[in-house]
Amino acid sequence: MERPRCISLPRKNLRIIGLAGYIRPITDGRVPTRFQGYKNKLPELMSIENVIAGLEAFIPTEEVEDVSKLYEIFAGQQPLTPELRKPAIPAILALIERYPEAELGSPGPLVHELESIPGYQPFLRESVLRQPADLSTWMVNRILNSELPQDIRASWLTVLSEVTKHPLAPKLLRETAADFLQHQAER
Repeated sequence: MERPRCISLPRKNLRIIGLAGYIRPITDGRVPTRFQGYKNKLPELMSIENVIAGLEAFIPTEEVEDVSKLYEIFAGQQPLTPELRKPAIPAILALIERYPEAELGSPGPLVHELESIPGYQPFLRESVLRQPADLSTWMVNRILNSELPQDIRASWLTVLSEVTKHPLAPKLLRETAADFLQHQAER
């Protein structure tokens, strides 16, 4: 996607939106001629397909900027309803599974986005059981820290227990899951 050309406007008249610094002038509703191409790209910026593509292309670098890059991926879709954002759930969890030991925020943009979409929990459960990761296991503990009916709490405790013996879970993650189980037993 080609970026619109920049023009000089006083900073107070600009609003940063979308991916990686796209700008929009604050006007009386009319879009200046120089920004006509931008106006047509706004629905494209908010497309859930762009978010999914960004998540699929993301490769962590172990730098602090990784979390900022993840926030940028989600920035263009904030006006979308949770129901329209639901297709991003598998892509978010796939990213977490691809990099199970990566620092992707704590809680960070992935957790914030997942928790803002009703119905993400069954996807999370499947993901943790398929490929435990630091962030997804931490999310299970986060769920367990909330008020839950006893049967739902027991099912999440079972998920944590599975992480402690999962063959794909690194030793440190198995130990972390065991610590979470101990913490939950003391609650």
